[in-house]
Amino acid sequence: FCDTQGHGVYLFERDCSVQRRHQKVLEEAPAPGMTEALRREMGEAAVRAAREIGYVGAGTVEFLLDADHSFFFMEMNTRLQVEHPVTEMITGQDLVEWQLRVAMGEPLPLSQDELTITGHSFEARLYAEDPAQDFLPATGTLNRFELDLAGAGLEPAQVRLDSGVASGDAVSMHYDPMLAKLIVHGDDREQALATLNRALAALDIQGVTTNRDFLQRLATHPAFRAAELDTRFIEHHEAELFAPRHYTAEEYASAALVGLHQLGQERESDSPWDRHDGFRLNAEHTIRIALCDPDRIDDEDALVTVEGKRAAPGAPWRLRIGDQSFDATLQALDGDAVAVTLDGHRRRLQTRLVDNNLVVMVDPRRETRLLWRRIDAIDHGRHEAESTLTAPMHGTVVTLLVQPGERVEKGMALMVMEAMKMEHTLTAPADGQVESFHFQAGDTVGQGDVLLEFAAVGDSGE
Repeated sequence: FCDTQGHGVYLFERDCSVQRRHQKVLEEAPAPGMTEALRREMGEAAVRAAREIGYVGAGTVEFLLDADHSFFFMEMNTRLQVEHPVTEMITGQDLVEWQLRVAMGEPLPLSQDELTITGHSFEARLYAEDPAQDFLPATGTLNRFELDLAGAGLEPAQVRLDSGVASGDAVSMHYDPMLAKLIVHGDDREQALATLNRALAALDIQGVTTNRDFLQRLATHPAFRAAELDTRFIEHHEAELFAPRHYTAEEYASAALVGLHQLGQERESDSPWDRHDGFRLNAEHTIRIALCDPDRIDDEDALVTVEGKRAAPGAPWRLRIGDQSFDATLQALDGDAVAVTLDGHRRRLQTRLVDNNLVVMVDPRRETRLLWRRIDAIDHGRHEAESTLTAPMHGTVVTLLVQPGERVEKGMALMVMEAMKMEHTLTAPADGQVESFHFQAGDTVGQGDVLLEFAAVGDSGE
């Protein structure tokens, strides 16, 4: 910070090493491993650079720090940055107020000797994106966006949520995918990190895919907890950060129960022939549900089958998953809430179904995402997926890379879409032929729109 009287101070440092696509994901202050001598040398270099050009106001000087503690000037951002709240947390200063005072010609509120560091702070950037799909931006409507501090046992002084969205808002393709910044403070790094994890768990987001679970994986990773940081942290620990989720039998049972309930709601008439809930004359109602982690859709070992039986409509379900079984009931509550009871243990869950395929179960700790389908529809659904290609997000068609009628191989690029300042290449799901495109370059498409007709090898008797 520099004022019009020629004074300049540095408000210490932030570490922003953990990044994806050169964009910061987690930031913290002070930087772990920073010595007092290095802090002074780096801070004074930043102030010297600003004063040499007669700079006035707030500025952020970025340095690259080498393993031997030598540092190199990279750039200066002539403003506060997105992560400035962590600096406010450890200094106790309102940096926006400082900007206004300096702009009015007042001197800096404090001298360098009067500035101190208290505790440790983290900031997590919450994005509408799917980390499992190479951080593809996500769109939709935020059915719920709430931070339950009291439920997590946290005080307002420990946690700050800077957000531009609220429950009911639409997340469109027209803006940057960052939804909010979650900032926490603790007496030391370990305490601040524990608070961050509790706050992330207390953040209830429904309706749009976000990186919340990924942030929790980052913040709980042993290397991050040990402050072993560098700009390729995510790449170095990719195997652990993107490891397939392992769901419990109770999670599979709850998801299957939601699917069974949905099938029971799809009656088009009172005729038993129109029922989709497994109705049989003089026999138990039986339905088999297949569940799969959407990130492992091509992995046959990831497919879990749940068999549901009940003696009569309205009777409890008997669910079987492998060698485990549950007596299960579901009660619809307000909004997207349901009460699931498994073997007498009742819990309240938030659920949503997207295109009758994606089941999302929300509990106080994490989100369960599972594709579900009746077992007799799996092969048909897989065939349909090969015959069309749908838009994974709202966006604009940038270019078509093949001609209608052209034969292609699995994985070959077919078209490019753009949304939220990012391009996404869509590829052929199998060996086959592009029969037709439904959109041209420059057209706007919605999430789920069928983009092209695709005939896999063998669809025409070949």
